[in-house]
Amino acid sequence: MKSTETPARRSGRSQACTAVAVVALTLMAFGLRLRALDLAPQGIYRDEAQNGLDTLRVLEGARPIYFEANNGREPLFIYLAALSIGLFGRTPHALRMVSVVCGSLTVPALFWLGAELQDRRTGLWAAALSVSTVWLLNLSRVAFRAGLLPLVGALALAALLRAHRLRSAAWAIGAGALLGACAYTYLAARAIPLVLVLYLLWCLLDRRARRATWWHGWALVLLVAMVVSAPLMTHLWRTGALLSRSGQVSILNPAINGGDLAGTLARNLFRTLRALVYGGDFIPRHNVPWRPVFTPAIALAACGGLGILAWRSQRETAPRLILLWLACLALPTILAEGAPHFLRGVGVLPAVMLLPAVGLQGALDRVRPKWRNVMLALVLVAIVSGAWADWSAYREHLGSEPVYYEFETGAAELAAEINRHLGSGWQGDRLLAGEDAPNATADAWVARRLWDGFPSIQFLVPETERVTLLEEGGTAPQTESSDVLAALWPFADHSVLWSTLPRDWAWEVAPGAWEQGDLDPEPRLLYITLRGQLAGAVSSDAAVRFEGGISLVDADIGASTGDTTIEVRLRWRAEQRPPEQLSVFVHAVCDGELVGQADGSPAGEWFPTTVWRPGDVIVDRRALALEVPWDDTRCTIGAGLYHWQDGVRSQIVASGDWATEDDAVIFGGEH
Repeated sequence: MKSTETPARRSGRSQACTAVAVVALTLMAFGLRLRALDLAPQGIYRDEAQNGLDTLRVLEGARPIYFEANNGREPLFIYLAALSIGLFGRTPHALRMVSVVCGSLTVPALFWLGAELQDRRTGLWAAALSVSTVWLLNLSRVAFRAGLLPLVGALALAALLRAHRLRSAAWAIGAGALLGACAYTYLAARAIPLVLVLYLLWCLLDRRARRATWWHGWALVLLVAMVVSAPLMTHLWRTGALLSRSGQVSILNPAINGGDLAGTLARNLFRTLRALVYGGDFIPRHNVPWRPVFTPAIALAACGGLGILAWRSQRETAPRLILLWLACLALPTILAEGAPHFLRGVGVLPAVMLLPAVGLQGALDRVRPKWRNVMLALVLVAIVSGAWADWSAYREHLGSEPVYYEFETGAAELAAEINRHLGSGWQGDRLLAGEDAPNATADAWVARRLWDGFPSIQFLVPETERVTLLEEGGTAPQTESSDVLAALWPFADHSVLWSTLPRDWAWEVAPGAWEQGDLDPEPRLLYITLRGQLAGAVSSDAAVRFEGGISLVDADIGASTGDTTIEVRLRWRAEQRPPEQLSVFVHAVCDGELVGQADGSPAGEWFPTTVWRPGDVIVDRRALALEVPWDDTRCTIGAGLYHWQDGVRSQIVASGDWATEDDAVIFGGEH
């Protein structure tokens, strides 16, 4: 039977299906980006944290048009982040939520751009590819202002194409406003005027394009773009910041090109072009190291799309705009060190994502009708398999050691530890900062080197009267609290601090997280923590007293039958200042055989016995890896002190209530 459905109804149904598909792809993108937030440790790289600090300034009332710190930054991301921080609090997720939302909105923006360039099917392919492409995924997870440029750039291009197609003054104004807004996103947007100049010059030199070009509309676009961007551009010009950052990383700098400018330029150009199919950005903050932009099948389609656009540009103006955008927005990475650099080159993304979409649709348009369904199936398989490969690689990458170190996760872990101690702020596991339940008896001391060296600590830890900064080599602060957490630089001399700590407290020193900078060959300890509490009454009669004036006042183990790793907790008390440095031995014995041991300085190497004062209580925790599973009926722990120079054990002069043997305190098991 012949269909009675009208063309208008078929068109309406097609548009509805397309809208549903775009919404579904956008929601899928949002879900993946939210998931990516939780797959990586909650570290905040210093550039992200500096953005966070500036959002706090905005929330306090500052309204700069350009943020001067950290080599200068455009303001749009920071003002948007201020809205998120104001809503959710000072947390890593809140800071990154702007990137998540803008990265998700890039999906429908690319659909619109593809539809304006060619048709709705091309737009759908571009949107589908943008859901899981690693480059876009990562920009949606990090709190970098660069992530705004693909969204605003795609919207600007789409509005520009529509204004030209419809000869609409309203759309021309909108396109100009969006082009001007690009200047407020990221440094690379300053290449956009070159795109517009070259495009208009190309149209002027082409007789057919010259007659078809809507010059009045273009004049309106340029005028609005200049008006919108003028406040920022004027500020940059007056302060000399317009090209200051570019000069630091430009290959025109002899220190970077090594005296071979032409060779450096050629290598950067080759590496940037090659990144589509092989060898992308190697920095873990920007990409899965060395992963290309596209999987092989999609990269092949991108090469085809590039050829199609080049061929169409001979007679159509819209492809010219896309090709020029691709070329000019690649200049920030081509002309700088470290190409391909996925932050400096972020402006190319609207055009780059169109390439495989045009190529895939071109293949579908050119295949015979009887093979079209087969080709469609192959296209869908390529997109779905590529999406799975991208997501799998990115998910594995987020859990890797390089990501942990590159995002300075140790500093965020320290901030969360401080906040947990104080009972306020982000505590390491929430989107929201949560309701504060302050610990009124707690103080936090933070080494100034850590506070000044890691903006993430400043962003995540509210600076209150309960947070005191410690100068290196300085004395301990006066405190009226009964619970102190100090975060210290592990390689500093703390002898003055130890000698001025409150007396008759129990102190515990523990290693913190680790760090590894970009230029460090090996990881190193980032900080140590010193925890102190009022010791309370300690019975000397029940303690085991060793020669040299040290007593063991308490000992316990955290062990269950079958454990192969146990923790032993010892509490030492100085009855007098020990005359020399002593070490601790902790031995696990099962059926008379040594099955595990942990020897070394009490409280680690940072708080030696030579700085202990009468009345100090030192908490010493040690982990033992056992050769056999722990069994309460067969295993015991022996602990004591020895002289580290010769290994001779310190004698027990009074055993108190404890079992002793061979100058060792015996406990655990059935003792």
